[in-house]
Parts: sequence; C-alpha cells; structure tokens
Amino acid sequence: MISRFLFIFLFFCGIVSCLNNKTKDIEFNDSIANVKNAINSINPVEEIEFEINPIPGSAQDLHFIFTTKLINCHDLPSNNDSLRILGKRIALEIKQKVKDPGNYEKFDILFVTRIDNAFATKDSYVGYHYSSEEL
Repeated sequence: MISRFLFIFLFFCGIVSCLNNKTKDIEFNDSIANVKNAINSINPVEEIEFEINPIPGSAQDLHFIFTTKLINCHDLPSNNDSLRILGKRIALEIKQKVKDPGNYEKFDILFVTRIDNAFATKDSYVGYHYSSEEL
C-alpha cells in the first residue's frame, strides 16, 4: 500500500515538474543548418549543440542564457585571450541569427573536448560568458 502511494506521489511530482519547465524553444532567423555552417566558417567543429535556460530567480519567460556547445573544435588557439576573442565572434554570430536577441541576457560559448571509448564518454570544456550588451 505504501509503495503504491509512493509511486503515485512520485509520478505526480514528475508530471508537475514537467509542466513547470521554463525552457524556451530555440528559434533562429535562418535554418539551423545555416547557423551551424556560419559557425563552422568561423572555426571548424565536429558537432554543435544549442541550449536555452532561464536565469535562476528571473521572472518566467523574461531572462535566458543561450548556451552553445562546440564539440571537438579544430585548430583552436592555445592562448586564453585568443580563445576568448574567438568565442566572442561566435557568440556575436549567434546573437545576430537568433530571433528576439533581447530575450537573452547572456550568450555562453563552451569549447568541449569529447572523448568516447567503449565504456564511457568524457567531456572537458573551457567556457566563456558574454553579456548581451558586450556583443
């Protein structure tokens, strides 16, 4: 009896948490393929992932962080300052192509190194945050 109640309670909590999800759909002024091609023209990359999340504590649907994960980039600069400048160029490209850029307070760029083996996938990254105003 208790296990049935616990199951129903957890199921209900899961449904409620899904309904309260504040994620935002990704919308660009162009096709996502063209956006990825523009990023690849700045610096070649094996895979690109986009993610939008609300800023914790902000009002719903008002303040978001747009995160771009650049997985296994080719020919990255080893100098931290040069990498930050490259990230800023990519963040600016994304800001110019995203619909309603005013909805995003920050654009994060993560340079991810992903290593796959038979048992696990290991990600390591360097990330930079760019406020919308500085772009």
